Amino acid sequence: MSGIPLSVQDLPNGTVSVRLVRGDLANVVPNWPVELLVAGKTQVARTDETGRAEFSGVAPGTKARAAATLDGERLESEEFVLADTGGVRLLLASQGPAGAPGGAAGSRPPAARAGATAGTVVLGGDSRIVIQFADDELEVFYLLDIMNAGLAPVKTEPLVFEMPPAAQGTSVLEGSSPQAVAEGRRVTIEGPFAPGRTVVQVAYSLTPGGDRARIAQRFPAALTQVTLIVQRAGALTMTSPVVRELREMSDQGRSFIMGTGPGLAAGATVTIDLAGLPHVARWPRNLALGLAALALVLGGWAAIRKDAPNAAAAARSRLEARREQLLGDLMRLDGSLRAGRVDAARHAARREGLLGELERIYGTLDRGEASGDDEARPRG
Repeated sequence: MSGIPLSVQDLPNGTVSVRLVRGDLANVVPNWPVELLVAGKTQVARTDETGRAEFSGVAPGTKARAAATLDGERLESEEFVLADTGGVRLLLASQGPAGAPGGAAGSRPPAARAGATAGTVVLGGDSRIVIQFADDELEVFYLLDIMNAGLAPVKTEPLVFEMPPAAQGTSVLEGSSPQAVAEGRRVTIEGPFAPGRTVVQVAYSLTPGGDRARIAQRFPAALTQVTLIVQRAGALTMTSPVVRELREMSDQGRSFIMGTGPGLAAGATVTIDLAGLPHVARWPRNLALGLAALALVLGGWAAIRKDAPNAAAAARSRLEARREQLLGDLMRLDGSLRAGRVDAARHAARREGLLGELERIYGTLDRGEASGDDEARPRG
């Protein structure tokens, strides 16, 4: 979402806050000049220790654009217009290595337990839910900005996020705080939390049953603002009881729907209803699978009657062929990740499925138990 402005109500009127990062969200760049081009004039402010540069007193209705030059790369935002109330937040992200100099926040160790005091944290204004499409799946991302406004580490109960029942492949993305751990559909973020911000990025996928889907997520900490971003596809619509404003936005040729709403107390649930989802009719695939299963059963029955040893040898041969196909799929998937044609979350989910099926096939072959029944089992 680099360069995309976000209108917010948690900033004073006429304020623009620009966050500068190198490589990933956790690797902020402090003490760096950022430019704001307003009405043909350029203002310059330096980022603070959290990587944010703030400009105030921008007149409502004025067109503006933020920019910075980092590691020889010119970063510019989309042009935006200041609303009558509130301000604008935006992110400028370079493509430089996450471990490059200047990213002090990204290399900070977890907060030391010594000296931590009891307190609370909130999910700051940069927290958001992003939903994208890949084939017939929804890819869901929680970008969490955990804020400790105090000067000392804060000790709290662990923040526990239970993903929706249909969620698959829940994972904590690279660049997140090591305090976050995913186990099944649960993500737990342990305290204490250092002063400032702790970044956690969570991803999972789910498969809608048709042209509608509902996502309901409980948040264990207070949200200072609700921000939902959904990739536009066909006649898709998004509704949520916590959203007060909807608008269109674009990024790299793709269209998105952005919904924003006021803050929520800890324990609140954000519900998102999607309608008009693009989907492919499933009955042809289900019919083909049913016929294939029937053919396997009848073929296995006939083979057993004629020659059981030959049937086992044929089944083993088919399993070996499937094994080679899966290994090729795995190599192509890793190549797509290196070439940037697939993102890390989707790569991890698909790789987990391929490895699961490979483990089952290797186990069957090693035990010498290959039979027609093995091929009839559902694949991971």
